[in-house]
Amino acid sequence: MRGVGKTVLLFQLYEYISKELNIDALYFSIDRFIQYYQKDLKDLFHLIQESEGSFLKLKKPLFIFLDEVHCDPNWSKILKTIYDTSSNVFIIATGSSAIDINQTADGERRSLKVKLSPLSFTEYSSICFNKNLKEDIKQALGQAIFESKNTQDAFEKIKAVYLKKE
Repeated sequence: MRGVGKTVLLFQLYEYISKELNIDALYFSIDRFIQYYQKDLKDLFHLIQESEGSFLKLKKPLFIFLDEVHCDPNWSKILKTIYDTSSNVFIIATGSSAIDINQTADGERRSLKVKLSPLSFTEYSSICFNKNLKEDIKQALGQAIFESKNTQDAFEKIKAVYLKKE
């Protein structure tokens, strides 16, 4: 699903784990990696192991965040291989295409698939501004319909609900 905030959410999770929890973490945008370097996911994991050391020898957790993983057609096989290689490598991957993460029994056993749906404007306002727009709008519409002199007055009353600072 496109446009639901997966990239932002993934990056915020990366920052929280790396900065707040002080756990080793890496973040990569796979579509950009492939585009800029003309390399694939397998090449990326070789580069990571050159930098961080072999996944087999890792003594502490390493989180790897992969955005738009579906851009590599072999992503599921590569992630399965990494999963089988080390118990200290944790991969969190997102994709926008209609990908089937559970293509095989191996994929199904090794993954947790979460569908991320877009927020409605009401949900967004509730999370970001701590506003219950359903009640605010219900009240504003009632006042606008029954207490306004004209359409401009009604519009101003409804608009005030959105612009009201608490």
